[in-house]
Amino acid sequence: MRLFAAAGRRGTTALPGPAVPLLDEVADALPDEDRVLDAAAEAGRRLAGEGVPLAEALQRLRATWGPLVGGGLQVGAAESLAVAWSEAALAYVHRLGCEDPLTGLAAPAHLRTRLTELARPAGASPARDHALVVVEPRDPAYAARGADPLAGGLAQARLGEQVRDVFAVETVAALGPRRLAVLAARDDLLERRVALLRRMLATLAPAGAPPRVWVEPLPAADPALGALVEELVRA
Repeated sequence: MRLFAAAGRRGTTALPGPAVPLLDEVADALPDEDRVLDAAAEAGRRLAGEGVPLAEALQRLRATWGPLVGGGLQVGAAESLAVAWSEAALAYVHRLGCEDPLTGLAAPAHLRTRLTELARPAGASPARDHALVVVEPRDPAYAARGADPLAGGLAQARLGEQVRDVFAVETVAALGPRRLAVLAARDDLLERRVALLRRMLATLAPAGAPPRVWVEPLPAADPALGALVEELVRA
């Protein structure tokens, strides 16, 4: 399985015997030591993007290195490739943890991280400066998500798009299959924006099933911020 969307493969060659694709960027850089470490890192990022396992990436580096240099693989080149491969793979995993790939909405873990960031600076008060705007659909399509995750996910994605018409730059997170939450600034416009969102969603919802929309105050302490997110997910 590919780690993430791959760029087109570069041209490769192979050694006699079992085919081992070589790393063109490394071959082009050898024997220039100043360039080869950057080339190895470039190859590591590319191979991670193509879903190539780290062991195979190192094997390709070794296969490229030996015939051209005539010696063992340089530790620095192997390290550059491995570090770049790992960073690219971790970046992909982090993106998965931040966003639901079906709905495009932030994950609860990302919302907890954003709340923790707000509480970190000295003198910061998330409870004073921010609030969660929670949206709870009553559309029967949401009740179907347990039986049909695709249908429910698409319905949640549509709702997320509607919420972003009002809260375009804020973090919009899916709190389980039944709720969305917006991390919004508690300013003079918040009440008017919530009222606008409520009217807009009521107009778009099926007759008799407008979503419930409310402002959830934030607690002052950091541990309680995470507990609030978990409670909203479970409820």
